[in-house]
Amino acid sequence: AKREVRQAMFFAVDRSLIAKTAYFGYARPGTGPIASTNSAFFSSDIFSTAFDPKKAAALLDAAGHPKKAGGKRFTLNLVAAGWFAENAKVGAIVKQGLEDIGVVINLTVPDRATSIRRLYTDYDFDLAISNKASASEPVPSTTQYYTSDGIRKGVPFRNASGFHTPEVDALVEKIKVETDPARRKALVVEFQK
Repeated sequence: AKREVRQAMFFAVDRSLIAKTAYFGYARPGTGPIASTNSAFFSSDIFSTAFDPKKAAALLDAAGHPKKAGGKRFTLNLVAAGWFAENAKVGAIVKQGLEDIGVVINLTVPDRATSIRRLYTDYDFDLAISNKASASEPVPSTTQYYTSDGIRKGVPFRNASGFHTPEVDALVEKIKVETDPARRKALVVEFQK
């Protein structure tokens, strides 16, 4: 529930390593909900989550999660969805990065049906590796991962985390109806931030 803990997770994971190894150099590390290849809406002017394990550890310390005896902070369950082999590889890299800062990770890679049930029906995870399409139009294909209307128990490839805010919900409602291209892009950039 703490923003600093979520940020620490990003700083602890080497996404460049994921792009180079799990995807054989055919991927670029993501920086937010809009893919960098989306020239109509992508913005690089967002919160930076470059690989920085020391910053990750400091954020966890400040959030009230210092290392305990044995160097461990807490334990999380990570589900790497079993529909692509790359997800298991990504899960292993995420596990290593988080364990390097003292977060114990229980990694599972269930088959496709079990993955869908655990992620989108049972919400049986703390962290998840899944996949989403990045359409050029962000509404609803991208925004549904971040809004309350995207929370649909049992419906795959939507907001399984349950995280949403009234501010983001209201912002997405504005994006849906804005017709001026410049104002709409500005709203999508705000959504990314």
